[in-house]
Order: sequence, then C-alpha cells, then structure tokens
Amino acid sequence: MVGQAFIVGAFVWWRVPRVTVSVVSPSAVLHTASEEIHEMDGIHQQIEAFARAFSLRAKPRTVTEYRRAVVRMVGRLDLTDVRNLTRAAVVDCLSSMPATKARLNDYLALLAFARWAATDGGLLDSPLIEDIPLGRPPSRSRARTMRPFSEDEVRRLISEAEFDERSARPRCRIPGGGPVMRSHLYATMAVVGGRWREMCGPAAVRWCDVDWHGQTITFRAETSKNRHTDVVPLLPSAFEALRKWRALNATAPAESPIWPRLVRLECLRSDMQAAGIPLLAEGQPAGWHSFRHGLGARLAEVCEPTIAAKVLRHRDLSMTMRTYAQVGTERVRKAISGLDPKGETGRYPQSDIPGAKIQESPLTQGGR
Repeated sequence: MVGQAFIVGAFVWWRVPRVTVSVVSPSAVLHTASEEIHEMDGIHQQIEAFARAFSLRAKPRTVTEYRRAVVRMVGRLDLTDVRNLTRAAVVDCLSSMPATKARLNDYLALLAFARWAATDGGLLDSPLIEDIPLGRPPSRSRARTMRPFSEDEVRRLISEAEFDERSARPRCRIPGGGPVMRSHLYATMAVVGGRWREMCGPAAVRWCDVDWHGQTITFRAETSKNRHTDVVPLLPSAFEALRKWRALNATAPAESPIWPRLVRLECLRSDMQAAGIPLLAEGQPAGWHSFRHGLGARLAEVCEPTIAAKVLRHRDLSMTMRTYAQVGTERVRKAISGLDPKGETGRYPQSDIPGAKIQESPLTQGGR
C-alpha cells in the first residue's frame, strides 16, 4: 500500500505543472501599472489599472464600490480616455445630479481616479477636479424623530403590560414559555433615560450595577453609547420596579443582566395598541426611544439644561437642547414674567386691551 501511494504521488507530481510564486512589492506593482497605463488608451483599461493599484491599500469591497462609481461617472461624462477629463464637464455633470450622498460618493471615487492618473498613472498634470463645491447633502427629515411618551401614556403602558403578564393567554409570550415580563422595564426606562440596548439584552446593565443603598444605577462604558461610565440616581418608582423584579429573580447571579432577554419592539407596539396609544402621531412614530424623549421633555420643564444633560448622559449640551428641550411660548412667558419692572406677572387682561381693531396709519389709508 505504501509503495502504491508513493507511485501515485510521483505520477501526480510529474503530471501537475509547477507554479513559481514570487513576491512583488507594492511599489513595483505601481511602477508596472504606471508603465502599462501609457499603452492603454481605453478608459476601461485605465479603470482596471486604477483598481489594481487601489487594491493594495483598500479592502476588496471598497475597491469594487469605487470601480462601480467611476464607471457610472465615466458613463455620465461620455469619457473615452482619462486624458480628456475636464473640470468644466465634471461640474456640469454634478450640477445636473440631485444633491444626495450618492452624488458625493461618485465624485469622491472619480476624484481618487483622477488623483491616481495624475500621480502613479502619469496621464494628467494635476487631478483637475479637486475642491468642487457640492454643498451638504440633505439630512434626515426631523419629522421621523421619535415622539415622546407622556406621563399618562407611560402609566397606561405599564398597566397594560402588568395585566398581560398576569393573563392566562398573554399577547407577548416567550417561545415555549410564559409571558414576556416587561412592565418593570417600562417603569425603569421612563425615569432613568436608558436606551434599549443599554437596558435590555445580554450586554446590558447588570444587577451589580444597581446600588441598593445609594439608590443609583451605573451605566458602564463598555455598554453605554457614549463609551463613558455614568451614575444615574433612581427615582422611587424605578427603585420599586427594580426591587420587585429582583425579588422575582432572586437566584440570578449579580453579574447577570437585569433583563437578559431582548424585549422586541412588536411587544411594545402590542401594549400601545391595547392601551389606545397611537403608533404614529403628527408624523412622528413611537418606539423604545420615546421613553427617553419623554424623560428629556419633562426634565427640560423642571430643571436646568445641564442637569438634564447629566441625567440623559449627553457629553454635548447642544444635543440636549436641540433634541429634547422643546420651548413653547407660554413657557417663555412664564420664565420672563418675573422680569417685569412693575412687578406684574401673567397675561394682560383681554378685556382691558384698548381698541379691538388696530387703527391704520395714514400711509396705509392712502394719505401722505
């Protein structure tokens, strides 16, 4: 058997052609591509040479995306050779395209192609198309921002969740098990401002993050969105919800997550429908982040922005002011009412306003 295996191996070695592998440095490849490109008049051959050079310092997926973007721009420009590339043609082409991120990506890919042609390719004296003003692409519409939950809506959600958890046939069930326990999660999220991934799941807050004596909860840097460790005080309602939930999970280790199972958005929406809470109001949907937005809106009414930013764990105060502090006219009136030099507050009596109709000036009446 050993002799037969040796004969078969020798025959395969004799029949299979030997391949010599040589290691070529990136600079040598670029130099070779630079020599080949002078003999390539076709734009597609030039693009392939650019892609080979670009693949030495970029991932294959990035190279593919850049190649496709360059091909799209070349088609729009009707370009047959990179030597015929002009700045005016590129500006006209970009101005005819809608101001989207796709236009910006196509321009950046074409710019990389032109820079390569001016350096390693040696086909252009300069990239020609640098610093073309495109403007910022339109940002996401603010109409799709999560709307905040009101205090009444939070109470109704908790009530419906508790009722469903005690039901014999709950709406939200664990596969092959009992109901999904989420009322304590709702009560806690409404007052600590935790994000869904920070509160729920295998990498969320743990029992050891709760200080039962100091009545605080710690959001660790490795699980927090801002990658900072923050300590947030627990209001009595959240502390009571955590205490009851801990009593139901008395055997859980201290290092285990408080809510190890992911409570899905479908479960929250089911509770919203049962509580009569609209899923979409004034163009704004409701979801897990609505708990956080509701807390931010209430904090903006009763405390300073710096305290609200501390509770919401914002590193930038402008984020708190821009997203959560919705200041209305009546709130501004109440805030500045104490600045009246006569010491009067509130509104001027409507019945004491002289002249229900404002008199027109001589100019508006046609006089001089």
